[in-house]
Amino acid sequence: MFLCASLAGCVDDSAVDDTTAAQGLLAGQAVVTQGVTDDPPSSRGGDVLIDGTYDLVSSKVYVGPGGDPGTVPATVVTERLSLAGGQAKITTTRDGVTTTAIASLTFCGAGLGLTYTSGPDAGTTRAFGFTARGDGLQTYDQNVVRAYKLVGGTATGFEHPATGAACKQAPGVCGGLKIVDSWVVEQSVIGTAPVGTGGALLLDTRYVMESDVYYNGATPSGTRDKITLVMHGDTTFEFVSEIDHQGASRLAGTYTTVDNALTFNITCSPFGPFPLPFTYNAQQGLMQTIQPGGANHDTGTECMTYHAVK
Repeated sequence: MFLCASLAGCVDDSAVDDTTAAQGLLAGQAVVTQGVTDDPPSSRGGDVLIDGTYDLVSSKVYVGPGGDPGTVPATVVTERLSLAGGQAKITTTRDGVTTTAIASLTFCGAGLGLTYTSGPDAGTTRAFGFTARGDGLQTYDQNVVRAYKLVGGTATGFEHPATGAACKQAPGVCGGLKIVDSWVVEQSVIGTAPVGTGGALLLDTRYVMESDVYYNGATPSGTRDKITLVMHGDTTFEFVSEIDHQGASRLAGTYTTVDNALTFNITCSPFGPFPLPFTYNAQQGLMQTIQPGGANHDTGTECMTYHAVK
């Protein structure tokens, strides 16, 4: 639950040598941000968030297998969350400066949304992944994972009524879709890319990516991807992806199909609204999205193939 617009804004502060300054300004423990040479874990969600007070107990930035954890500044932060009936108060001390924010909270599936009514991000809605188990709460902001411990609470909790397709209506959640844990390694092929022919999409059905191929000699980046996608009969969609150590991203919005063109009009994301156009093929439980240039290259054509999972 970061109170800044980007990861860089959260971890580029210079380290505080004496943690007593942060400790004295806010009850709870001062935590030093750590770099971890691994992929971040996946968010698992939860059915109930217990009302009460949570203190930050760890802050980790995952730099991927083989990454350099020394690139992560050892920022000292103290943070306390107060959750009550779908409202959150977040008090943070970083480098001796304390800020307070108030937000309404929504969650569904493995997604958590905060709509800020006061504080540095007032007027914005941010999307996170989360895992809630017992007295523990973890939030996932792509490759940044923060863990909190319940230090004082009640026997009640806030339950979100939305389930399934209704999750996409929860502000900031960007859908409640859980990712299917299957890594796909990006590949390159010398040859002609498929041509989009259109076709009937399977609606209200999970599509899981099974291959990611670049044509026309583009050099693969070597990344591993996971993507799960659902297009609903009401022309809305939910999308969740993980790219190696960058962690999970969630998108939601509406989609349109015209002939062989498939366009996702993204309205819920950490990056603001934007259109994402493809040509596509759909047949026999398979779907291909075809995009010149692709996500990681300036040249070549990216073809991602998905299979339907009932």
